[in-house]
Amino acid sequence: MTKTLREETVRHQPSQEKEKVTFSLLGLPHISEIRSLQEKVKEKLQQKELLQALTDEELTFVLGEGGMVLGVYAEEELIAFRAMMYPEADDPENLGKDLDLDTTKVAHQEISCVDPDYQGNGLQKKMGETIMQEFSEARPDLVHVLCTVHPGNEASLRDKFHHGMVIADLKEKYAGKLRYIMYLPMNETIHLDAEEIISVPVNDIDQQKELLKENYIGYDYADGKVLYGKRNN
Repeated sequence: MTKTLREETVRHQPSQEKEKVTFSLLGLPHISEIRSLQEKVKEKLQQKELLQALTDEELTFVLGEGGMVLGVYAEEELIAFRAMMYPEADDPENLGKDLDLDTTKVAHQEISCVDPDYQGNGLQKKMGETIMQEFSEARPDLVHVLCTVHPGNEASLRDKFHHGMVIADLKEKYAGKLRYIMYLPMNETIHLDAEEIISVPVNDIDQQKELLKENYIGYDYADGKVLYGKRNN
């Protein structure tokens, strides 16, 4: 029996009926449900590259001691999940390497999936709030939270900005796929120079790369543009 961390009322979109859902942490016995939902969500995407799915090996790792997975259930059906991973320090995919951080203190925000029948209920944001609360209490030693986001994934970009993450780099990852590297320091505040704000179209990759080289970070998104500010700390 898993402990309920949060309850919400959501709308089942095809029927427009309201349903009560529960949020709880998942373990290895839930791996087949997670795998099935991940495949269902990916199948519905028009742009498959927007979703960097977790492999069976990665799912086993995060459901064990290597991470945390939050699930949302409507009665007995898993309708959403969100994962965090605690990568090994020497893992070549540890994003701390990209930003010259202490790789022993890194956590990754990983995949978020919401069943298409329940999208539009803000579940991605609510899962983010809940899992970050659980994570901060469980692993105060991991002070660098990182993730990657496809520049074309507006929903994910908005979600990460909502949770306080910033764009720290823009480069090719995962065998040549362009990704933002987003960062949330858990034990410090990033300060920006209010007079050094620049708005850049999300598809202007070259200008964004130049700004990042000049100590700017992306901190918000609006109307197809990313707002960049210059760090003053």
